Amino acid sequence: MYIAIITCLEICFSGIVIPGIIVEFQSPLPDPVRSILEEGINLYRHFTFLELLIVKEQLRKIAKGEYTTPIIERRKLGTIVFAAINLPVPEICSSLDNLAQKNPKVEAFLQDKHLEHNLKKTHLTLAHKRSHGVTAVASYGMFLNQKVPVELTALLFTDKMAALEAQPGSVDGEKVVSKNEWPHVTIWTAEGVAPKEANTLPRLFSEGKATRVEFSPPITISGTVQFY
Repeated sequence: MYIAIITCLEICFSGIVIPGIIVEFQSPLPDPVRSILEEGINLYRHFTFLELLIVKEQLRKIAKGEYTTPIIERRKLGTIVFAAINLPVPEICSSLDNLAQKNPKVEAFLQDKHLEHNLKKTHLTLAHKRSHGVTAVASYGMFLNQKVPVELTALLFTDKMAALEAQPGSVDGEKVVSKNEWPHVTIWTAEGVAPKEANTLPRLFSEGKATRVEFSPPITISGTVQFY
């Protein structure tokens, strides 16, 4: 038999206090169990965000010996799927209109997109549970509801999608860093094209299959960090 002992663990979630956990398992320790235990401990380090996550139920299951791995892709009431900087659509559209007046390629691309009517929400994803893990998402709790300047540096597009290359700035001297390999703001996709496909735009550009228009100087728009 394998005895897993977690000592000196005192966690308080809405009145639930666990001074220590002693759980007996068959050897070796099942991967789902180890994964849940590690995730619970990691989440504890981000206590300011824990109240926004459904952690209590996971801890109860750990204590009872119920080790079902949570399906993080399924959105449930109260769960958080990703962290992002929410950007104001009117300012995005205004910046694109100004760019179109100076660049014929951009003007030709945007003329039939009607973004002022079709673009409802814009955001820069910072971290997603499916791609980066729940701990990565939780780490942005310190910036929740804070204003962050976002520097837009270029527009990349094909006949199927378009996105703004973007870099988040700082909050009180603390740099906000996106976990995405290519931080961006998706502004349009053709019918049947998933927004996540915009991640392929840099590769398509390097292959000569996408257009990139650099902003000189870059455009700065402020947004608010939110959880979705």
